[in-house]
Amino acid sequence: MIMETESLLMDRNGRVVIPASIRRALKVKPGDRLVAWVEGGHLIIHTRAQVVADLKERFKRRPGEESLTESLRRERDAEAAHGEP
Repeated sequence: MIMETESLLMDRNGRVVIPASIRRALKVKPGDRLVAWVEGGHLIIHTRAQVVADLKERFKRRPGEESLTESLRRERDAEAAHGEP
């Protein structure tokens, strides 16, 4: 989704104001937690809630899939059976 672009200005302390149109699009309000990182030379900003939702989806157990805990336990048991540390 491409929306209207906004020009941002960083002050001498490194602060950037997120324009109202972007805040509305992200549905953020004062006090909300945001998470930022650099990816491929781009600044990415997400709400903390979106990051949590994305992680839950990424690690959600799918029907017929072994859980991550079961997979790790099976690997550790195999290592122990072969005398690996």
